[in-house]
This record gives sequence, C-alpha cells and structure tokens, in this order.
Amino acid sequence: MQEEISSETDSFKVDALLNLANKSVKSKRGRLKIFLGAAPGVGKTYAMLTRAQELKRAGHDVAIGLVVTHGRKETEGLVEGLEQIPLKAITYKGKVFNELDVDAIIQRKPETVIIDELPHKNLATERNKKRYLDIVEILEAGINVYTAINIQHIASLSYEVEEITQVTVEETVPDSFIQSADELMIVDITPEELIKRLNEGRVYHHDMAKRALSRYFQYTNLAILRDYALRLAASHVGEDVRSYKKLYDSHANIAASPCVLVCCAYDASTPRLLRKGKQLATIANARLLAIFIHNPQKQLSRVKLREIRRYKTLAIELGYQLEHISGGRLSKAIIRYANDHNVTDIVIGKSRRAKWLDWLLGSVVYDVIRHSEHKQVHVISTHKARLSDLFSRFKETKQSSNTTWMNVVKALAITFVSGLFIFFGLSFVGLSGQSLILVLVLILCAYRYGLKASIASSILSFVMYMYMYLTPNFQFTIGTFSQVITFIIFMLVVLIVSQLTARTRRSLKVLRSREKTLSMLYKFSNEITIKQKNQSFYQRFLEALAQYFDYEFAFIVADDHKLYETIPNSCQLSDKEQAAVRWCWSNKTACGKSTQTFSALPWYFEPLIVDGRMLGIIAICVKFEYKVEAFMFDQILIKTMLSHVANALLQQRLSQQEQEAVILKEQEKLQKTLLSSVSHDLKTPLASITGALSSVLSYEEMFSKEDKAEMLNVALEESKRLDQYIDHILQMLKFSSGITINKQNMLLKTLINEVLIIARKRFSSHQFKLQCLDKDLVINGDKLLLEQVLLNLISNAVKFSASNSQITLSLKCINTWAVIEVIDQGIGLEPAELESVFSIFHRLKKSDSYTKGHGLGLAICKDIVTAHHGEIYATSEGAHKGSTFIVKLPIVNSYEQENIIN
Repeated sequence: MQEEISSETDSFKVDALLNLANKSVKSKRGRLKIFLGAAPGVGKTYAMLTRAQELKRAGHDVAIGLVVTHGRKETEGLVEGLEQIPLKAITYKGKVFNELDVDAIIQRKPETVIIDELPHKNLATERNKKRYLDIVEILEAGINVYTAINIQHIASLSYEVEEITQVTVEETVPDSFIQSADELMIVDITPEELIKRLNEGRVYHHDMAKRALSRYFQYTNLAILRDYALRLAASHVGEDVRSYKKLYDSHANIAASPCVLVCCAYDASTPRLLRKGKQLATIANARLLAIFIHNPQKQLSRVKLREIRRYKTLAIELGYQLEHISGGRLSKAIIRYANDHNVTDIVIGKSRRAKWLDWLLGSVVYDVIRHSEHKQVHVISTHKARLSDLFSRFKETKQSSNTTWMNVVKALAITFVSGLFIFFGLSFVGLSGQSLILVLVLILCAYRYGLKASIASSILSFVMYMYMYLTPNFQFTIGTFSQVITFIIFMLVVLIVSQLTARTRRSLKVLRSREKTLSMLYKFSNEITIKQKNQSFYQRFLEALAQYFDYEFAFIVADDHKLYETIPNSCQLSDKEQAAVRWCWSNKTACGKSTQTFSALPWYFEPLIVDGRMLGIIAICVKFEYKVEAFMFDQILIKTMLSHVANALLQQRLSQQEQEAVILKEQEKLQKTLLSSVSHDLKTPLASITGALSSVLSYEEMFSKEDKAEMLNVALEESKRLDQYIDHILQMLKFSSGITINKQNMLLKTLINEVLIIARKRFSSHQFKLQCLDKDLVINGDKLLLEQVLLNLISNAVKFSASNSQITLSLKCINTWAVIEVIDQGIGLEPAELESVFSIFHRLKKSDSYTKGHGLGLAICKDIVTAHHGEIYATSEGAHKGSTFIVKLPIVNSYEQENIIN
C-alpha cells in the first residue's frame, strides 16, 4: 500500500515539476507579465512604464510597442527615453487607424516590449481578431511582454461586472490567457484614493469624472471590483502553491483531478452558466467541459444559430472544451457523458416554472441530481427574462407557433372525421370496439402532430364520445360523479399515452439522426479507401466531402515558409490566405473563418495531425456570411470525417516509406553485389596479366619462345576481357542515366548479315547459320545499339556451347513484330533462370568452366530492346538441350517499307 502511495505521489511530483518547468524555464517562448487593476485610473500603465525604466537602467533592451497615456503628464514623462516602435497605419472604411505592428516588433526583437490595452479588438482586416492573439505571436518569437488589463475585461467576470455597474463590457480576454501569465502583478489602491484621484482630475476631465462618480466609480462598485481583482490574483498564486505542494510534500493527500461540466441550453441563460462554471473551475483548478445538447426534432432559425455562435465563442474564450451530444432523454445523455469523462462537478440551469409542470412533464435537473452518484450538482436559477429577450423570443417562435397551430387544426379535423366514420360506419363492432379504435386514432395523432395537438384532439374526442357514443345518443350530459371520474381518467390516459408516444417519436428521430450520421461516415470511409482509375487519393476524399457539404474543399501541403502544393490546382490563395496557411502549419492550430485568427478570410484552415505528425491542411471555403452559423454545426461531422482522412493519409505515407525502405535495401544489396563483382572481375584478369608479364620478364631464360608467346597471348586475351568488362559497365551507366537513341529506318536483313560477318571473324571456333524470310523487314531504331544486342547474344551463345557447334540466327514476321531468334546447342537453362538471366550480374550456377561472363551482357540487351519498345526473353527445353533468345521489335508500316526498299 505504501509503495502504491509512493508511486502515485512520485507521478504527481513529475507532473508538478513539468508544470513549473513550463512556466519558469521557457527558453524559446517569451515571458508574459500582466499588470491587473480593479478599475481605470489605478495606475497600471504608470507601474508598467516605471518597471520598463528600471529594466533599461539595468542594461536591458526595452521598447514600447503601444502605450496609451490618456493625456496624463506623469505617465507621459515615463515614456521619454524609451524606444518606441512605430505603429502601423491602416485605412478601414475611409478612416486611418494606428494599430500595433506585430511584424515590426518581431523583426526588431527587443528583450522586452510594452503593449498597453490588452482587451483591444483589432480591425477586421488584421490577421488576429484580438490583441491578446498578437501578444501570443510575440511571445512565441521569444520576446518578453508587459501588458495591462482591468478586471471587467476578463471573460468570466465581465457579466458580473456588467450586472453591478450597469455598464456593458464589449471587449474581453479569455481566462486561459490570464492564467498563462508567468507573472500577474496587481496594481491596487483603495476606493477612497481612486475617488480622490477622480475628483482631482487625474483620471478623467472634470465633466467626465462627475459622470463616472455617479455610475461606475461608486464606492460600493469599486470595493466589489477590488475584491474580484484580489481574488483573481490569489487564485493565480494558489495554482503555483499547489504545484509546489505536490512537488515537495510527499505525504499530501491528492484527490482525483477535478473536472467541471456545464450543460448549455440554446437560450440566454447559457453565458451565465458558462461563467459560473469557469469560476468553479478556477477555484478548484479543474478541467472545463461544456456540452450543447442537440434535439433533432427542433429546427433552429438563423437568428438562433447566430446566438449559439456567440455562446460557443464565449465558451472558447473561457477555455472550455466544447462537444455536441444528442439524445431523446436529456438527463440520461448528460449523466452518460459525465461518467465517460470522469466529471466531478455538473453545472446546470433551472428555469422558474410551476412545480406542477415539473411533476407532470418531468424535470431534467431533478433527474440529473437523482442519478449523479458521487458528483456535485450546482443548480443555477436563471433570471427572469428581460423585455428585449421576450420580444426576440416571440419573434423567433412566431413561425414555429404557426406550425404548431396548423398541426392542432389537422389533428382536430382527423379526430372529427374519424369519430363520425367510426360511429356511423363501424357500428357493427360494438361500443367497446369503437372505443378502442377511437383511442388508436388519438395515439396516431399524438405520434404525428405532438403533445398540444394530442390534448386538443383528446378533448374533442371526449365530447364526441359523450354526445354520440353513450346512450342516450346525441345528448350531452355529465350528470353523475362516475361520468366525471370517467372524464378525468380518460384525459389522464390520453395525456400519458400522448407523452409516451411523443417521447418515442423523439427517440426515433434521434436514432434516425445517428443512423444517418453513421451511414454517412461508413459511406465516406468506403469512398476514400476504394481506389479508382486515374484518380488520386486527394481527389477521392475532396470529392467525397463535396458530396455531403455545400462548401469548397482543398488540400494543402506546406511548411513554415513555403506553400508547396494546393489540390486542386484551380484553387488559388491570396497572400493573406497563404500567410494563414503558414500560421496554421507552424502552430498546428485551426485558423480562418469562425476562429479568432484570420477571421476575416473566407477560408477555414484545419490541420490534419495524427500522433503529432503534421500531414497537411484542409481548406474549407465559406463564401457567404450567413453560412457561418450552419458551418459551426457542420464542423462536428467534418472533423470526424477528417480524422478518417488523416488516418488513411498516414497509412498511405507509412506504406510509401516502407516501399522506399525496401527499395533502399535493394539498392544497398545491389551496391554490395556490384562491389564484390567488380572487385572479383577486375582482379582476375589483372592477376592473369600481371602473372604472365612478370614471369616473362623475371624468368625470361627459363621459358622457350613458344611458352613466352603463350603467356603473352594470355595477357592479351585477359586485357581484351578487361576492356570488354569496363565497356559493359560504362554502357550500363549510360542507360541508367538515360542514353539518347538515334533512331532511323533500316533493313533488318542487312543488319543481321553485317552482324554475321563480324561474328564469323570473332568466333571462328563455331559455325553460324542464317534463316531469313525472302521479304525484307524495316524497323526504326539505332543501328549501332541493335548490332550490339545481336553480338552480345551471339557471344553469350558461344560461351555456353561447345566448339564447332552450330549457332543459328532466324528472322521471322509475326503480325506487326519482327522476331529475331539466336539458337544455340549449349548447356541450356533451368525454368527458374529464364527470367533472372537478364538481371544485372546474374551468372549461371554451372561449373567454373562456364563462368566466363560478367553478368552484364544480357542486362544491356534488355535495356536496349526496352528502349526500342520491344521485348526480349529466353526459352529452353532444359539442361543440355540448348537455349533460344528471342528479340521482338516493332516494324514500320507497309507504305514506309516499300519506299525504303525501293
């Protein structure tokens, strides 16, 4: 048990040590220091510039990237003496704005740069949507950054500050960026001192200061904001303290890693839930998860999609990991997700509706609490809706309510017509049978048109039943207590059945949606794996994606500096889009449309990463702004498909690397064979030549004239053999590097006769016979090279056949091919050698008397014939039955033949 505790503690020590190392020893990345204030005017910029002056006096390289003094003389005095990097002038909508020049700062690369106004939102033409993203780029370049922010601009606290001060906060910074700071310095003064500064005109001018004191700068507001700032600073310090405790306290009891799950709805309560979840996670140092539960039955309007996009953007800014889940029963879907992801805290909202509705329709909150074992459930009561929210909700639901009332009218019409038909047309089944058929009609209406239509049709059916079906007929009377009970029971049964039927329908829609998604993924995976003729893998998966989504897709291969290839080639990217591709490649992070980086571009760039390996970038063009909301929903399925693409692409590249490794291995084997062959075949004739000549020179008196002549002939023959071998090697090198063939039309019979004349002189020990057609054939080729082919084949036949044996040359015409055969009566070939005999350095496994060749002659013949678009192969009936080498060359057409012959 002690060993388990010790090992667990050691693992936490390693994690803590790595965390501290990441925060304190960043050799490549710059260090971030944030000056935090509770409100404007506390002196953040002043403190930041004071620290910059101290660094400069200490000999450090400090520059100002951007600073806003608000006309305060004390602050302006601290700017003097510090280098200021010029701002970038940008023309936007006819006006000129001076913005931070990130590229100039990175090019200048000071040791520390001062950048004020951290929450600032950049112009739409800039590559980064907000200034904190500019700072991230500067930090990645190895430059230290000093920056400043007020507490109201932190994303998780902006809503609370807005509720307290009644001042809308437009510009926010994600909490994750604040937490990533290497140092968080709070600039603190008391509310009394800040109010005094306002009255003295040291923060704003007098008129503006009076308005600020009456609203934002009230004493109570400043005290609360100061409390928020101090708590945030304490939380930042507490994270490091916990890491040190894990590192040095070996007996500390460390609980499981906390995780906060926020259940988001598609309404105005979502931002409040997200911020509450963020506050809980900050206190507990927990992971953050957020789920949006999608109901397939509910159709979302464009306005609602735009709101959901804002909610998702806020969740990303707060550091949430977003996921979408679907399910007919919400509570089960939430609990299942929480169990799968080891969630410790669940944050969920509770609407203020009547208790009897909770009892009748059920409550998701109560179900989650009931089934959440060993989890803390934080129930957040949603505020009463504002007038503007009610108006927008009414505007959004107007169309859906019209559809609902149409369904009610349809259900009433069907119930009325069915009731009349059952009463008059099916009277023979009796009252009990008619009652069951009427209930069946109500169930079908509930299944088809929903709960409201079911209730309306149930009331109508009850009235018709009491008026028409019960005796006396056509009299409506509820005069007894039993009839009242009957009415109540009837309505309860119909409501329960309708509710169950509606729930079944929702579950069926969820299953259909899942089945459609799975079917789409299965079909997509098949389409990208099935190979098609004249179509690359990239074209296959791009066309498959275009079938399912109304976007333009492209695949990009790039690196940090250059864009190598875009598929398809018709996709042309602008300079800004290429810069976004390089940024995506180097940072391995998505950018472009619907993100915070390069958001003004029409393209969305998603990196394909598997096990840390960058395989490429998928570019998705969202041309129209109204499609962005729908694209955010499509991203879920698109990313799933892209994971299939990434795995298939990785498998393809691994297969290519394996093939390259096999080829490399074969090349190494060939090199070894070449070296051993060259060394043997060069040393053997050289040794013979050296031995013969040295014997003649050293022991001249001991040898007769005949012996000397024989030894000199040996030296001459071996020198010729060596010269031929070197000539063969040079020819092989020429063909491997791509030799130029000088083709011309020639008479093949004439070529063979010339080769026979040379062969009879060179190989006088053998007899040669020619078998030719009466008609001459014309081919197009290089005369010298084809002559060499025939001489190599004859030389090979001479080597492996006995003296005085006959070698036959035959010329035939088969269809459009001229066929030349070289037939010998030699040792023959085994079936296994018929293919390998044309391989480089191949030699027959016979006795030493037959190993006179170098294994190059036939390989040269194959290369020459192949270059002439011909074929060469060998046949043999077996050992000691001779061999036949066949060369097939294409002949020219008959018209050209007649012109050449004539």
